[in-house]
Amino acid sequence: MVPRLVFPVPETMSEWRAWRAHFPLIVLYVWKESCMPCLKVKPAFERLAVELAQRFPGRTLCAKDQIDDAHRREEDTPTFAHWKMCHAVPFFIVFQNGQMVDQLTGYDERQLRAMIEKAIQQLGW
Repeated sequence: MVPRLVFPVPETMSEWRAWRAHFPLIVLYVWKESCMPCLKVKPAFERLAVELAQRFPGRTLCAKDQIDDAHRREEDTPTFAHWKMCHAVPFFIVFQNGQMVDQLTGYDERQLRAMIEKAIQQLGW
């Protein structure tokens, strides 16, 4: 069984900023419950989270943010901000040292892994 290493985005911006300050590499997966491709991507993203946690313990975080209507009502939340950024789901954002460095609409495993590896190289790991 794969351990749960994909964490829901916090509800407040201050907690989200704290995560971004603490983890040099964050991979965020934005999804909707009604999106069939999103549901198919979930197991692959969970495996990726395990790989990153094993390679770089304590330095990476894989997070998910559900942007269905009930989850994006408050304008001062991370979920609302992510909903405003994405044009379609699934949507991925790579953060390096707290800053967004790359994004991907749709799921292409090779392209997502390339984005992550680029960030890892830039971090000097």
